[in-house]
Amino acid sequence: MKSRSPAMSSASISTRVLRFATAGIAAAGLLAAAASARAEQDPESAGAPGRVGAASIQLRDSRVPQAQARVMAAEVDGLLARLLATPALADPHGFAISRQVILVPPRTGMPDWHPSAAEAMLLARSIAIHGGSQTDASGAWSGVGEGPTLQITVNDLGALFVWPEEGEDDRPKFFEMTNAPDERDGFPVLHFRSRDHVVIARPGRRPYRHVSQQEVLEREIGDYRKIVDELGDNAAPRLRETLRGIEAELAALSPAERAEPACQDGSRRGGVLTACTKVGAHFVVAVDPDYFDPARPRTAIQLVTISAPSEGAQGHPTLSPVLRDALRQVDLRAIQALLG
Repeated sequence: MKSRSPAMSSASISTRVLRFATAGIAAAGLLAAAASARAEQDPESAGAPGRVGAASIQLRDSRVPQAQARVMAAEVDGLLARLLATPALADPHGFAISRQVILVPPRTGMPDWHPSAAEAMLLARSIAIHGGSQTDASGAWSGVGEGPTLQITVNDLGALFVWPEEGEDDRPKFFEMTNAPDERDGFPVLHFRSRDHVVIARPGRRPYRHVSQQEVLEREIGDYRKIVDELGDNAAPRLRETLRGIEAELAALSPAERAEPACQDGSRRGGVLTACTKVGAHFVVAVDPDYFDPARPRTAIQLVTISAPSEGAQGHPTLSPVLRDALRQVDLRAIQALLG
């Protein structure tokens, strides 16, 4: 297994401080949830058959007629059904499963012709026969309390990144994408937010584009020039020196090199860019709005990501491994064949 490098975005210092504080609060919550989840399940409950509920469906994309939206929701629920059919989830005992499908418009800033997006999940919760679980007519039991999830996103280009809405202006946002992602059956697996995200794209297509070396350097030059111009005579010599260094880095590139994908490693030793073959380097990428086929209807499924709790992350000690098994067992190629 390669070192886990997430797909992520760059951030300002203030944003990073806010994230650090938020991450601390989230980590405390995860620890508390994990401690609660480790309460032992009694043998009777552990062997009880679990209920698999019907999908709760919400249609929130007003651009799409309700009848068409319901058809798409059923197709997304069909993706959940593929997970439910895996050996890990086909006959649940000791836990119950509920599921949800929500159709939503594209993210803010995306073209209006983009297809509807969807968020779907399977929620696994432990059965506690003497602690609140209820049985139905078939003898299957409901779950109680919190539990881990398998999550699916559909037609959401931002699902590949940690902070897809981040940005302080209207320019396309640049993100980092590891140069050596893990893979499962040839599909990239990204690791962030304590989850493993499998990306299933249309055959031969990427839902992002590589940003060129010229684009990265010109943006850096523009940002530094703006600061220097605003400060005027108060601009520190070190700031001006940095600007000259980036300008020289761009000037030294041949036309072919300027068009090559940009990579960084965060160190900025020797310049803004680094070799894309370097261990620990990240490609600079941007969302590609042209990934979707405008000739297809808004309800067409063209991109799927499936995520499960990462191994080693704080989570449910027995149910998180079950969900990881389901993700490992589902036929990814069969899902890709649905994308056209």
